[in-house]
Amino acid sequence: MVLAVAAGCSTANLNTEYNKEVDFSSYKTFALLPFPSHVPGSAPGSAMGLGPLLQKTLRDTLVSKGFTEVPMSEADFTAGIRGEVNPQLRVHDYGYNYPVAPYWAGSYPYMRTTPMTSVSQYEEGVLIVEIFDAKTKELSWVGWSTRKRPEGASINAERVQAGIIQILSDFPPPSSRAKPLVNPSHNDS
Repeated sequence: MVLAVAAGCSTANLNTEYNKEVDFSSYKTFALLPFPSHVPGSAPGSAMGLGPLLQKTLRDTLVSKGFTEVPMSEADFTAGIRGEVNPQLRVHDYGYNYPVAPYWAGSYPYMRTTPMTSVSQYEEGVLIVEIFDAKTKELSWVGWSTRKRPEGASINAERVQAGIIQILSDFPPPSSRAKPLVNPSHNDS
């Protein structure tokens, strides 16, 4: 679920990226993008009840940073939340180990090595906050949090709200904190 990133007790991994050509000091007003009706990897409608609460958290966090909410046509930037649940596969290769007791091959003991590998499946929740420049309609800043989702975990609304606040702690970006967005059409070599 969108908010699966906030469910469970594992530590979240936070990241941000931004377009270094954007003058974030010119951003004074914002509008919220509609909350998605479906979250990839989650049950249909699973985020529906949380949408208004999460939109309020996004709004309140941006207002607390000094931004003013205005109609979409007057905004300097738009902000939206989305999420996804991705199945993950973890493979641990422990190398070779040796049996406790040798077995006999003819008249001498023989030690056989066996590879030790374990495979586990889990879900990873991703909570994403995106900021788009209202004039260019291009992504100017993105912050996201990933977290292992415990099996059968229910969504913890308070943890998701805390995730939104934590992600937005780096917005607007100070020049040295976030990594610039890479322009795939630009070749530096």
